[in-house]
Parts: sequence; structure tokens; C-alpha cells
Amino acid sequence: MPEPLPIPRKQTSLKLGWWLLGFLVLSALGLWLAHERGKAQLNAYKRQLIAKGERLTLAGHVPPPPLAASNGVTQYRKAIERLPNSDDIGGNLHRPLPMVGIASGRAMVSWKQARLPRENDKHFVANLWPNFSAHLADNREKLSELAATLDLPAFNFPFDAVKFLTKSEMEWFMATTKGQDWFVSATLHGLRFDAVDDAWRWWRAGSRLALRSQNPRAVIGLLIHNRLVSRSSTVTWEALQFSGWKDVQLAEIQQLWLEHDALQAVLEGFSMERAYTVESFARFRTNLPALWTSAQVQRGGMAAVMAGPPDAWTTALRDAPLDTLRDTLPLLPWPFWTSYSEEREALQLQSGIVNAWWTAKTVGSLQRGFAEAQALTPLRSTNNFWQLFGEDTFDVWSASRMVVHATIVVQARLTLTAIALHRHRLKHGSFPTGLSALVPAFLPAVPSDFMDGQSLRYRLEADGQFRLWSVGEDFKDDGGDANPVAPRVVDASVNWLKGRDWVWPQPATKAEVAAYHAALAAHRSPAP
Repeated sequence: MPEPLPIPRKQTSLKLGWWLLGFLVLSALGLWLAHERGKAQLNAYKRQLIAKGERLTLAGHVPPPPLAASNGVTQYRKAIERLPNSDDIGGNLHRPLPMVGIASGRAMVSWKQARLPRENDKHFVANLWPNFSAHLADNREKLSELAATLDLPAFNFPFDAVKFLTKSEMEWFMATTKGQDWFVSATLHGLRFDAVDDAWRWWRAGSRLALRSQNPRAVIGLLIHNRLVSRSSTVTWEALQFSGWKDVQLAEIQQLWLEHDALQAVLEGFSMERAYTVESFARFRTNLPALWTSAQVQRGGMAAVMAGPPDAWTTALRDAPLDTLRDTLPLLPWPFWTSYSEEREALQLQSGIVNAWWTAKTVGSLQRGFAEAQALTPLRSTNNFWQLFGEDTFDVWSASRMVVHATIVVQARLTLTAIALHRHRLKHGSFPTGLSALVPAFLPAVPSDFMDGQSLRYRLEADGQFRLWSVGEDFKDDGGDANPVAPRVVDASVNWLKGRDWVWPQPATKAEVAAYHAALAAHRSPAP
């Protein structure tokens, strides 16, 4: 029987080529179908969110701007540029800080210290008052101009989706913290040296700056807001240790806290961050340099920050062309492969956290919202080579991060209540036996503890002082136990929001302050 003739090599190669072409066509078709399916699923999910009233655009989060003539931000921007930074290169040692925690449930009243030392791991100043007095005297007129801008009816930051959070815009957006630092330290200085009118002017201005400013926040802006509110709370604690205020003054500060909705600020911040995510995905699909810049830092939840400078990719391509091309080429399939499915996964997680915040607001307790957020853990992507943005690098969209922002809500309510307690003592000569005595003369209602939804806890102590607290992070009332959950570091101040309960501090005694400074001195110069 004759042997079969061998297939010509050319014919074999042609057949393999057709098979390879077919495989590539089918693969491309499969990727296209997956891409279209992901796109359709994403659009369907967005329609569901919009139908429920969710805002997925940046424009939907920005209220109409006030009239320029009534908006203090315009004048503030000019005035703040004339002030030097309140911190020096040596580690902000010349600036007094408020409410330094020195023991569980106790804080040092900075303005009552005749000699106020400051130190960090590199520097030590035995008494910062002379340094800061000179610093303040040189800038008093400029600080007065800054305070005057806060008397205008509005204080709203303008919004530009393109420029917002670029370097130039962030510099003046962050300028609120610069002004706040000045007002806080100047308040302490006024109280220390019996310049009560000055102290009132700076305290009032700092409170208005922290509690009245309206910003397009997103999460990065929310962090700035939280810092302003927290610092305003601590300087208010310091001011309440002064017995010479009039009720009308305390009532004005209290009204600012009453009108400020810290919880709504958190909701707006997270909702706007989600809108940044939506618009960032759309931008990255059509803008390779922006996609490359964002991928370099493995952007997780802070979409607003990660747009990067517009020339970053061009600069990198010029300085390191091979490395830049190596990092760029793998990005090319992303817009046409996994971008839509990845955006849907990100939106599901982020919408779940936003809903958890709404639940907490509706029921008046973080505990319920926290449980909802914990149930979202399976939605947190494990991230792979193609999922550029699945990993929540900054841990923004998590239950643990909810607790961080909840501390500001609780701190605001404790501050409001503390002012009302001091107003009660100013009128009646003593603190009340219960918080209900503050209603309705000093408060419209007893503030609730945002952690568990119950009323803030309060106890009148035998020495006539009071103990005011929240149940804290574990949602368990430990009877006002201010002891820290974790051991304290010797050279660090005591954070009263890290105790078993979050207890509004009481003023430390002279002996406690002396012991605190002695411990720091011993730590600074340990025995041989």
C-alpha cells in the first residue's frame, strides 16, 4: 500500500495561521462581549442609584455660590497670604497648643501655665510664651484683617472640577487650617495675658472659620474639615476654663455648634468622593496620561487627589522613557477590558458605605451603620494585575474608617453640651444634676451619643465638677472610664478619644501638670 503524501509545509503553516487568526478573533470577540456586558451592567446599576435619588456627578454636590460681595472667602484668600505660617521649621515649638492630654480624663490648661514648655523628638523649648508673644505682635494687624473676613454673611469655597485639588487650589484650600492655627494660639495667648477682648475676638473668629465654612469636600476636604472642628473643640475647652465670659458670648459660640451638622458633612464628603470616582473612571478611559499618573500611586478611594499634575506623564516620558513606556503599555487594554466591571464593583462598595452612613444618620446611631459596613467586606476587591483601582489603598471605604469620622460627630456634640453646662453654672452657680436641666433654657434637647443612639452620659461629681462622656468605639458604656484601651507612649499626649469611654476632660491639677513635665524630662534625659 503506498504511503500518504506529506502535507506541504506551506499548507501546514497556512492552516496554523488560520487557526491562530480564528483564536485571536474569538478572543477579541469574547473580550468585546465581556466589555459590553460590563458596560451594560454598570449603566443599569447607575440608573438604579439615580432612581433612588443618589447624586453621581460633582455638579450635583455643589450648591449655588453666594454673591461675591457677601462671601468672605474672597477676602480671606488675600488676607491669609499676608500671614506667615504659624509653625516654624523647628517643629512648631513656638506655638501654644490647646487641651494637651496629660493623664486619663485630664488635660493641661495651656493658657494657665506661666511657663509653657514644648518639645518633640528633636527640639525642646523651656517657655514658648515670649517667642509667640513677639510672633503675634508682629502679625496682629494682619490677623485682625483675617478675622474681619469671617464677619461676612457667607464663607463658601468656589468649585472648579478641573482645578479643584490641584496644587495651586489645594494651597489656599488648606489655608483654612493655617488661619485656624493662628486663631487658636492667639486665643490662648489672650487668656494667658488677660487680654480678654483679644481672646474673645480670636476665639469667635476661629469658631466661625471652622463651623461656618462651606466647602466642596470629598474625603480629602472632609479630613481638613475634621481637623478644623477638632481644633475648634479643643480651644473651646480651653476657653471654658475662663470664668469671665458673659452668657451672650457663650451663647453665640454655642449657636455656631448647634447649627453645625458634623454628620451631614461626613455624608456629603463620602457622597462627593463617590462622584469623583465616577468622573475619574470616565476621564481615565480617554486620557492615558491621567490613567498612568493614577496607576503609579495605586489609587484606592481618594479619586479626587489622584488626578495628578497634567504634565506628569510627559515629564516622566522625557526623564525615563523606557521605564515610562514599560509602565504605560500594560495600561492600554484597561479601558476596553475591565474598566466598566471594575467601576461597578467600586460603586457597589462605595454606595454600600454611603448607605451605611445614611442608616446611621436615620437611626441616630453609628452602631447600625457600622454593622452594615462590616457586611460589605466581601465587596473589597483583592486587586489583580488588570484591576488598577480595586485596592482601597487609603482604607477610605471601610467600617474602621467610619469610626474615625464618627469621633468628630461625637466631639461636636460633647462640645455643644459642655458649653451649655458652663452656661448653666454661670446662671445658677453650679453644674446641673442631670442633662435634662439644660432643656429648654440652654439646649433644645439633650444631645444623643452618636455611637449608640442613647443620650450622652453625664454625672455630677462630689467635688462639683462633672463627667460627660460617650460610650466610644466599642459601643459599650464603661461608666465614664477614660483609661486608654492601648498602653500610652510616655512622650505622647493622651488622646481622650482613645479611652474605653470618650470622656470630656477635666482640667489637670498643678501637681498632675508638674508630674507630666517631670516624666517628659526623665524620658528626654534618661538616667545612665
